[in-house]
Amino acid sequence: MYLNAKQIEDHIYFGDKKHKGQAAQVGWDLTIKEVKHIGQGNHIILKTASKVDKTSYVKMPLMINPDNPNQHMFVLQPGVYSVTFHQGCVLPNNIMAQIIQRSSLLRCGVEIKSAVYDPGFKTDLMGAVMIVHNTIQLEEGCRVAQIIMSETSTSEVYNGQYQSEKDLK
Repeated sequence: MYLNAKQIEDHIYFGDKKHKGQAAQVGWDLTIKEVKHIGQGNHIILKTASKVDKTSYVKMPLMINPDNPNQHMFVLQPGVYSVTFHQGCVLPNNIMAQIIQRSSLLRCGVEIKSAVYDPGFKTDLMGAVMIVHNTIQLEEGCRVAQIIMSETSTSEVYNGQYQSEKDLK
């Protein structure tokens, strides 16, 4: 069963009170903090661990909107990106989560995907992969994704290589 926004709020970490996100019916809207382009690199998936080529991640600069100097925008061309949200999570041993794009992004040709956030996972800043099919401008701090959570049977807690991390060590 999916948790409602009030239940989810108990498992969200708000380090930056200015960017809290927003309750949704069965989720919590997440706000964009940082974007990195994922280029081709020497990424390796082994039986025991994964190795990510950190040099293939290029931080995208914030551009000032010429029509409104108070707006800082990410201008993204088609490609694959790592997105960091202002929010983190602390999941107990009976809650799992996933992040998906908001419908407004999907209508523009942008997908956001995450792997499963396992029970016991915790991080100050959550992240996901963003696949941009059409050029888009995103204002820093705008709501781009929604985290959904569901209750599971009590399980062993996550203790993998990415505990307390987003996507890079």
